[in-house]
Amino acid sequence: MKRKISSDSSSQAEVKLNLKKADEKIQSAELLYSKRFYNDSASRAYYALFHAIVACLRSKKINLEQHKHNYILNQFRAHFIDTSILPVELYGKIQNIKASREQADYSIKFSISENDARVILEDARQILQNIQEHLALKMLEE
Repeated sequence: MKRKISSDSSSQAEVKLNLKKADEKIQSAELLYSKRFYNDSASRAYYALFHAIVACLRSKKINLEQHKHNYILNQFRAHFIDTSILPVELYGKIQNIKASREQADYSIKFSISENDARVILEDARQILQNIQEHLALKMLEE
């Protein structure tokens, strides 16, 4: 699915909407974890990060015509990780959560354990907090 996102006027609104969606997804992940739906918890944790990453990219007014996950993650790495705006170890954790999500969603032979789901949720919360703090500082500077 391709979507064209307009320029400056909507980017700040999109940042806020994506952060709201990220918050909803992480809350869903926590609820699913508490109900022992570990595969779905990992999936929602990944999508919380995905929406937070989109918020980061839109904060820099980066065009997201290509709405493919790898493209968006590569743009995030180039603009926020490789430039040391956010810590490099976050990207490895994001990739691990993405891989776990893909296995949980698409493999019938794979299930995420309670411990792995807990680690994914903790990592996702930490990454989300880093992104939210960065964006809050950026908005104060504008």
